[in-house]
Amino acid sequence: MNTQKNSTLAIIAEMQNESIQLPNAALVAGALAMWQKLSAAGEIDPSLCIPDEPSKAPSEAAARLRQLSERYRNIAFDMAAAALQDMHPRAASAVLAAVTLQGRQGLLKSFDPTDQVLLSANRRNLNHLPAEVCDLLIQIAQIESSTSSASVYLPWEPSGQLLGRALAKGAKVAAEHLPAEVIDREEATHYAHLAAANFLCHAHSRLGESDPIASPEFVKEGVLEKFDVVIACPPFNSKSVLTSQKNDPFGRFPEYSNSLTVLAIRHAMAQSKGRVIVVVSNSVLFSNGAARALRLKLVTSGQVEAIVALPAGLLSNAGIAISVIVLRPAGSHRMIKMIDCDKPTYKKADSKTRFTLDKVDDIAKLVNQELECPDVARADLGDVANNDWNLMPSRYVQAADMMEVQQVLSTGLTQMLDDVADIIRPAPSTEAFDFVSAFEVGAADIFDNGFISQPSKSVEVADWRRKGIKHFLKPLDIVIVIKGSIGKVSIAPEDTPAPGPGGWVVGQSVAIIRTFGGNDPYQLVVFLRSAIGQEQIRRIAAGAAIPFLQLRELRLLRVPAKSPSSAAQAHKVLDQQDSLRKQIAELESQLKLIKYDQWEIPSAEA
Repeated sequence: MNTQKNSTLAIIAEMQNESIQLPNAALVAGALAMWQKLSAAGEIDPSLCIPDEPSKAPSEAAARLRQLSERYRNIAFDMAAAALQDMHPRAASAVLAAVTLQGRQGLLKSFDPTDQVLLSANRRNLNHLPAEVCDLLIQIAQIESSTSSASVYLPWEPSGQLLGRALAKGAKVAAEHLPAEVIDREEATHYAHLAAANFLCHAHSRLGESDPIASPEFVKEGVLEKFDVVIACPPFNSKSVLTSQKNDPFGRFPEYSNSLTVLAIRHAMAQSKGRVIVVVSNSVLFSNGAARALRLKLVTSGQVEAIVALPAGLLSNAGIAISVIVLRPAGSHRMIKMIDCDKPTYKKADSKTRFTLDKVDDIAKLVNQELECPDVARADLGDVANNDWNLMPSRYVQAADMMEVQQVLSTGLTQMLDDVADIIRPAPSTEAFDFVSAFEVGAADIFDNGFISQPSKSVEVADWRRKGIKHFLKPLDIVIVIKGSIGKVSIAPEDTPAPGPGGWVVGQSVAIIRTFGGNDPYQLVVFLRSAIGQEQIRRIAAGAAIPFLQLRELRLLRVPAKSPSSAAQAHKVLDQQDSLRKQIAELESQLKLIKYDQWEIPSAEA
């Protein structure tokens, strides 16, 4: 792959040397390299091959490219022809000379444009996946295990990454992508044609340009075509353009939703007679509304075969975590294979926040074979129902530390958090009357020891006497961050101001836990800060891009039952922590006063 990249990069570099600023330079370079490869291999008519001295006749080269595009209905070559014609003749000659040089040196003999989109300067704006994720999807599809050429359907496939890989396995591929005017980027629709060009004379592929939801391309006599395998990666967090799902002529959408992912899963199911493999953002696995209704129906009908949670930080063009859903429209799956690969074992660090998927072969085997592995769990209908139809694998795959947590909790009396405390959401923003000035406690005011210090942010609380008084902190209220830096926990001091002017409220990322029934808040806050409490909180975290805690999940957290001895020890610990923090604050204040001012900047008065 490195040689292939270097070959096209040399062509792109020549464009830059000639001051050619093409936003689609990677696509043009790929098409020219593909033309040289096909010509050298004798796979196209001699009249369509790259001229012997293309640098001397760039206009003739452009004309041949257009003929090649028309002959094989491949628009990637047409774009390259247009680019050559737009260049100054000298610049076009230099670019073509670079192409032929690469060909004579044998560097384009094994050129593969399947991942050419990854070289695009616009790749952040193009729908694509990391190469390793594409490899995983193709392995899960098991195309090579078919006795004859498998039929594969690829909706939302503008990049050519899955298309090229499926064709390389000998599959018969039908792919479609949104029209260029819909996604407002012409380049995005050409990479699939470039990938198909690698199999110009040896593979069966059909490429369509349409919206798979509103007007699916592959329909015969009014009926959707069925394929052996469907692999889909619809654009993340997009909305559907379909205006009347209830009147869909193919009856695909039992859930009424504008979520493209929900509709894409239903569309993929409608066009498959075998496996359906869909890449989704993690929010689809736990969110409410149509996504939850979809999960419930898929699970109860036995159509969910496996869920694979992938490591966060894989996507260069989106800061979200993704998973792979494996489905079977025919049903029959009473056990769901939950595979949690969101672990260091399955990723290599590229930077602090970006990672490359690792051990692709091992992950595919976990899906396709019955292997025992600590990262795999099997969940039945009852398990999923007990988890409110949440399909995040981390809910079912217990890590070693979580097993230890369960063991520790099983040795003592516990109860649900909902049985010992009320959980109060932050006050919603509203336009009302009866405002009062207060101080807001945010994540920055919450430390992992002692009590909450005096918050510094001043806010206006509306309608506080009638609706907002419960949102003011009271002495010994516990606060917990539920969005962003989830799990940070602290407790309000006994001298917390009374509700009203100068009182304390919590910010939008923080919730209040207010104990009742004689349950001791000291004991509870110390437990929530403990390793066991924090591991439980980590396990219920949700969120594709920004982690958050759902309050209904937080209410189910197991906490120790009342214990006078534990409460007394918790009082002692918190008092000691608070005393030390006050001493540290005093020492820091003294430290600021100790300085040597020989080089102090003189004042203006001096």
